[in-house]
Amino acid sequence: MSNVNLDNLTQARGFIQNITTRSNDQFSTTFFSLRVRRNYQNTNGEGEKVYQFDTINCRVRGNTEKYLLNHLVEGQAIRVIGALESFVQLVIGGELKPYSEELKDQGKKVFRHVLAVDTIKAEESADRANKRMDSFKNEREKN
Repeated sequence: MSNVNLDNLTQARGFIQNITTRSNDQFSTTFFSLRVRRNYQNTNGEGEKVYQFDTINCRVRGNTEKYLLNHLVEGQAIRVIGALESFVQLVIGGELKPYSEELKDQGKKVFRHVLAVDTIKAEESADRANKRMDSFKNEREKN
């Protein structure tokens, strides 16, 4: 593992969502959400026991980013290993800006957390994920 802080190592398994790439002349970074099922059940409004999901914001770069963009699809089950990172941003005029001493009095501080992913492993094929996502869409259209 190249740039992972081993004191802050985290492993998670979930479904990939909201893949977004941002780039400039020097490098690119891809962000995605990992939808993770809780390992316990809560009671819903009808009194049924159900598993609920949480969302983990993730960031990936380099060869792992290329693997994600070329081989994975939204809704696919994956396992990731990375390090949790925290940082501060400012909300200025409704937009997120990097925190700086010069701008600190112009906006509201927002504390952000992201899982800086170093390793991704697909837990199912892209075809299987696409079929599952299509069946969810078809069920929603029926209702």
